Amino acid sequence: MSNAERSRSGSSVVIVTGGTRGIGAGLVRAFAERGWAVHFTGRSEASVREALASLPIGIAARVSGQACPADDVEGLGRVWDAAAALGRVEAVVCNAGISRPRPNFDGYDMGSLRDVISTNLLGPMVAATVFLPRMKVQGGGFFYAMEGLGSRGEIRVGATLYGTTKYALAYFLRALARESAGTQVSIGALSPGMVITDLLLADSGGLAGLGSLAEGRRKIFGILADKVDTVAPWLVARILDDMARGPRPGGYRRFAWLTRRKAIARFLSAPFVRRRVFD
Repeated sequence: MSNAERSRSGSSVVIVTGGTRGIGAGLVRAFAERGWAVHFTGRSEASVREALASLPIGIAARVSGQACPADDVEGLGRVWDAAAALGRVEAVVCNAGISRPRPNFDGYDMGSLRDVISTNLLGPMVAATVFLPRMKVQGGGFFYAMEGLGSRGEIRVGATLYGTTKYALAYFLRALARESAGTQVSIGALSPGMVITDLLLADSGGLAGLGSLAEGRRKIFGILADKVDTVAPWLVARILDDMARGPRPGGYRRFAWLTRRKAIARFLSAPFVRRRVFD
């Protein structure tokens, strides 16, 4: 039976961390629309309830969630148990991520440092220590984490902390893939590019601050950014294609939406094409 057939029968499950809003919420919906059972995490019970209530009736029955910090070992163990009660956990997507933009790194307080590092870097690391052994016991699985600004070495003023966590995460995933040789566990990275979310707009007040976005940034986002409903289904399709190819012990795959070629093409076509990413 294929992954798609198992998912429609209700025996395939995916875990998405940080699934209450933004790209995470888009991934949850896209998986559920494909017939998968989805169990997601959020930072609070209230955010989980709100996310569940926002789902269309047609897919809500396939989705469940629970509050769990990204780096909570015991909590993530309970997340696995809840997901496994629904069926075989075929994939985990570590999507949870936050940003605390500052003009200069020396302006960070210790609380912000801990929050960003714990969520963006320790989160996937802890998830790997919790989920990978369980995947090995069940005979395999697919483990993905979300890249972001800094993953490929990009440097932007104001994003030093966030970029550092993503740069370290990229190394971690490749090293983890090397360690997974000889197992049926596959490791991969997802690169969504610029997506109109609270995370992308964190230094401008999030989505609520769209109206006050500086004209220069608005133009750049208008060229390079995309909506969640465009990118999330594409990422889910790549994940399902990857899984259909079967395990790749020791191998590593990276799925990038906004490639260099696509970015160049968009800049060249910008004078002639009006993209509606803020509607």
